[in-house]
Amino acid sequence: MQAVHQRGENNAFVTAAGERFNRSVGIEPLATVVLTLTVSGSVAAVGTSLANDVVAEAQAIWRHAGVDVRRLSPDEARQRPADVYVFFTRQPPVRTATSHAAPLAWILFTAGQPSNRVFVSRDAARLLLQRDGRLGTLFSALPPNGRDRMMGRVMGRALAHEIGHYLFASTGHTRTGLMRATQSIASLATDDTKAFRVDATSLHARRDAGPAEDCALLHRGWDALP
Repeated sequence: MQAVHQRGENNAFVTAAGERFNRSVGIEPLATVVLTLTVSGSVAAVGTSLANDVVAEAQAIWRHAGVDVRRLSPDEARQRPADVYVFFTRQPPVRTATSHAAPLAWILFTAGQPSNRVFVSRDAARLLLQRDGRLGTLFSALPPNGRDRMMGRVMGRALAHEIGHYLFASTGHTRTGLMRATQSIASLATDDTKAFRVDATSLHARRDAGPAEDCALLHRGWDALP
């Protein structure tokens, strides 16, 4: 499926969503921002169950911030464009230009504006979990569906982070919450979602003049494959 958003339309959506999100923070009740999402022809790379878990995790995180991330059905996706297109990959992760770590997910920026394509790496999540001293043992001992649930949690939080870059139209990061540049593996894998809340400071994520790879969610201290 081809992405049908033109750059002007994409910018208009991002601006409108950001303004509505700005108004939703504070003493007034949260206003609902609707963002549509579709998985573009890559479910086979991870399997339907894992893909569903990833999207559900991202939806749950943004729901707390008043953003309704709606996944279009195949029929809906054929009839209308989505705001964000998600691509899953099983390719080995690669180093970014500015880090020795490997991104769990990434979104590209052009001329300071985000594309509407987000990429999420299954292999990055799996290797991240396997290489952790404590969680690696637990992860390996889980049945296949248990491993998928844990990877879905990790990948879904990475997806939610990249959706944040899209909504805020910024490659900047915050010191706390969902839009931090790094997260510990313990935070990524735990049931607790407190570390991934979208708070008011996220609205002021500064624009970064660096390369697009700077907006990828990176795990602190994890070495990528050579």
